[in-house]
Amino acid sequence: MTAPPPGAPRRRLVALAAAGLALALALGLGAAWALLGGLRAPLRLEVGRVYDYRLSYRGEEGVALAAALGATATGREAPLRARYAFDGTLRLAALEARQGGALVAASFPEVRDLSLELLGQRALPPDGALQAQLVGPEAALLLGPDGAVRDLRFQPGAPPLFRQLLLAVLSQGRLDLRVGAARWEAVERGQRGELEAAWRARRGLGEDVVVKELRRYRSLHAVPRPLDGLRQELRGRLTAILSTGGELRRLTASERLALRGPDGAPLVEAAADLTLELRRVGPLPSPGPPAAQA
Repeated sequence: MTAPPPGAPRRRLVALAAAGLALALALGLGAAWALLGGLRAPLRLEVGRVYDYRLSYRGEEGVALAAALGATATGREAPLRARYAFDGTLRLAALEARQGGALVAASFPEVRDLSLELLGQRALPPDGALQAQLVGPEAALLLGPDGAVRDLRFQPGAPPLFRQLLLAVLSQGRLDLRVGAARWEAVERGQRGELEAAWRARRGLGEDVVVKELRRYRSLHAVPRPLDGLRQELRGRLTAILSTGGELRRLTASERLALRGPDGAPLVEAAADLTLELRRVGPLPSPGPPAAQA
């Protein structure tokens, strides 16, 4: 058996190491390239399709009477509190393309759980009446390609509970998508007030991810006075996962807010958690036959 020439094992090790380094660099560059750039497509709802999202929304709101009246808090006044929780289905039916976006019918076809407490007391009608207020009504949304609600119309006589729940979900899950951008800032107006937010987007393998960080509130509807001089503690994030074609697959949003007076007395305390997860995409049901004339 012939012995290998001197230095051959070392040359083989060097060759293997070089090949491994080249492979690692190729994989690394490929992964980095996949993450370069911003969103690849605007929000897309295909006309004639129905999108059913599993919806979970819960939170707590507390407002001190002094804050609501625009007065200065004294002592340690306990905020007036409300707690709420909803589990069900949000349905978005894309009716037609309009203004670069889509005209959408929004509804809650299923309610699995709903609770609302005001000052520690249940504040909802019996289950039968509750179903009637939420299951059945629809609202018309004009969704822009950036995901923002450009117009919202409720049916005449839409129940207040349906209106408030839909407005809360749309506000907490507000989108501001910008194709091609990796980072941007925005001032948003929602159900709680005017808010400064920072956005970032990245490309993944087969999906795009958008993240919003809540920075601070410029104003709050519950506090009819400037927020200067008040202590604001805000933590919040929204994460949206979209297909490379712009279909919203999952959205989560979490917010924690505490606003205190100069002496530390609580003025506003709020917490909210929202989850939307796409469960089904199907054809838009055809309208039924006209009712027979008597």
